[in-house]
Amino acid sequence: MPTSWETVEISPVLCATTACDGRPAGIIELKDSVSLVALKTADRSKIRIVFFDLVDPKSFTGEFPEPMPVSYTIKAVFKKAPQHKDPDKTLSMTLPVAVAPVQVPRLAAAGIALSDYIKDEGYSAVKPRKKVLWVEFEEPVANPDDDYFVFVKAYAPDSLLLANNEPVEDPKENIPYLPAELIRVITDGQPDDKAGLNAWQKLIPAKPASEGNPVRHFMIPLPPGLNASSDELFGFFVCEFCVGHSRVWSTAQARFGRAIRITGIQHPAPQLVCLAERRTDAISVTAPYANPVYNAVASIIVKDEKKGAEVMDNSLMKEIGLGGNNKLVENEIEILKSYDLMEAVVNRLQLYVSVRHMGRIRDVEVQLCLAALRLVICLPCSVLGPVALRGVGMVS
Repeated sequence: MPTSWETVEISPVLCATTACDGRPAGIIELKDSVSLVALKTADRSKIRIVFFDLVDPKSFTGEFPEPMPVSYTIKAVFKKAPQHKDPDKTLSMTLPVAVAPVQVPRLAAAGIALSDYIKDEGYSAVKPRKKVLWVEFEEPVANPDDDYFVFVKAYAPDSLLLANNEPVEDPKENIPYLPAELIRVITDGQPDDKAGLNAWQKLIPAKPASEGNPVRHFMIPLPPGLNASSDELFGFFVCEFCVGHSRVWSTAQARFGRAIRITGIQHPAPQLVCLAERRTDAISVTAPYANPVYNAVASIIVKDEKKGAEVMDNSLMKEIGLGGNNKLVENEIEILKSYDLMEAVVNRLQLYVSVRHMGRIRDVEVQLCLAALRLVICLPCSVLGPVALRGVGMVS
């Protein structure tokens, strides 16, 4: 209201100075005007003043960016000294880091690390040693408040494990989610909200050789949602590595620096287990992803009373156990090699059928499993077998 400010200097009215350099940050001049709110519900006990100031987030003085403290002192200038004057008002707050790290990681080596060898007191048992993928960088992290991070961009299965040499489509790459932060509201005393910190995975530093030595070896954690026995570990990953602010208050957009892209990353494959179950009549063995190998031994007796002369040594008959000096089997060779006999064997044993269980990593032959369950195999092949044996690896 005009009458409320008659004792105030025309210009300036309110002055704001910063604690950074002490120079005036701005001047607020009150004009003789009345708002529409004051005409109906006037609150003469206070007045709300909005002050705008620009702060350069890159104007840090140290070697690395840090949260910036900002302080303003506001005082009123009157024409005459009032009888009761309030003290100057000081407002302060801390602004988060808004500058991304400038360090770019450079890989030097990679390999598989094993956990410590742990045994019991009697040396009768040892704990399984875990495997983890590690990487070595050419330089340690320069900023003590930063760490190395990794982000999984894409995944694809190993083409050598796919059945029938199926082509693998180019995987769709992921993008780390970071809030846009078009407007960021900071209040006095606001704590660190860890904005954007969970968008990337922090690498696990190795134990330093001695205290105080910088760490250049880091272990890569498994991708989110996977464990040491996940089938996806048989495939390959596309990852990006970068340096990010981890122990300092930062905005999400300034959390991570420039990244490098590495393709063909493969974590240690899951351990293949073999489960054996003994029954009264047989022993069943289940081994996921293992190719079954069957050995068969048979003997063929050929009786020919009409011929008693010795026969020549035949390499083909030696392989099937029919070679000898006292056997005449030239005629039997032609019978065994005849197409009519081979066709009869294929039809009787149903060797024309190939039934496979479609797994996540590879397909498993289940024809012998169907025979064990006495499922009828016909042409075209029934689909009851794969459905009934879903999840079965090998049974012999």
